[in-house]
Amino acid sequence: MEIGFEELPVMNLAFVIDKSGSMNAADKMGWVKDAFGIFIDRVRDIDFVSLVVFDSSAR
Repeated sequence: MEIGFEELPVMNLAFVIDKSGSMNAADKMGWVKDAFGIFIDRVRDIDFVSLVVFDSSAR
């Protein structure tokens, strides 16, 4: 029995994104932004998303 996306319980999600200098190589940050944008387009209004960005410290 499959559960439809709408039937899933509320999701609490946290994303931790590395913004250090190593992410500048080969447009890695661009890939992160694209992937996160695709994800955000699919999150439901009832879900919670936290975002932590860090380089030498978390923000």
